[in-house]
Amino acid sequence: TVAVNNARICGLIEAAGELEISYDGALPDCSSSLTPPSRLTTTISTFAAIQQTIHYPTESLVITRAGEVSTTGEHAVLIEKAAISAAVTNEGGIRASGDHIHGIESSGADTRIMNTFSGTIAASGEDAYGIRSTGISATIINQGNIVASGKYAAGIESRGVDALIENTAGALITTSGEYADGIRSDDIRARIINRGEIETSGYGAYGIYSWGANARIENAGGALITTSSDDAHGIYSTGARASVISDGIIRTSGRNAHGIYVEGRHVHVEHGGEIWVTGAGAAGIYSDDKRASGLVT
Repeated sequence: TVAVNNARICGLIEAAGELEISYDGALPDCSSSLTPPSRLTTTISTFAAIQQTIHYPTESLVITRAGEVSTTGEHAVLIEKAAISAAVTNEGGIRASGDHIHGIESSGADTRIMNTFSGTIAASGEDAYGIRSTGISATIINQGNIVASGKYAAGIESRGVDALIENTAGALITTSGEYADGIRSDDIRARIINRGEIETSGYGAYGIYSWGANARIENAGGALITTSSDDAHGIYSTGARASVISDGIIRTSGRNAHGIYVEGRHVHVEHGGEIWVTGAGAAGIYSDDKRASGLVT
């Protein structure tokens, strides 16, 4: 057993036994004492109750299968704006609990965040996000399991232009709470692809939510989106020239819980899969925007 109190821990964190880390005050910035390298990789391979900040261009963090990051602070892993083209790979576990808390948060441009097949991220609290990005041209890929619970929570949230978000085959995003969306995008030219499963349970909790023009949303063949509450749409898109393509399955159960809900001019909806809706006022594909125009196939 190794006990560390009020110390900075950087580089490789590895132990065969138990590692206990505690701090009297605010959690420290793990990498602030390091000189910016051309490529810095920090690895966490055991349990660490810390916050990890990525400061520098091309810096990366790997959390191995045996590793776990747990925090009740604002974030478990933070990528700062200066960290252009930085990367986080989670192969282990990230747990974050508390209001306005995020498992992984990025504000850097061109960052890449991956939750691998063995990775798990759990965030609980109001406005709690499993993964959140506010930088431009971010890439977020989930191959594992993301769970978010709390009002306004989200499995994945992006607030940057040109974001690419993919939930791969075999991956699962689960949310619970009012307005707790599975995947949420709040900027233009987002591309959202679901090849796995997204499940939400909460009033107004959408499977996929996209706000922004020129978005492209795909629910691929073999993919599944399930929502189970009132006004909880499977896919919701608002923005001009958006495209929604669903070859997978969408299931909703709740009053006014539409399978696909679109708003905006010159939108395109292409449906080749299955949509099952149960609940008063629910429609398979729906738009109430009088300005809406485009093609539904």
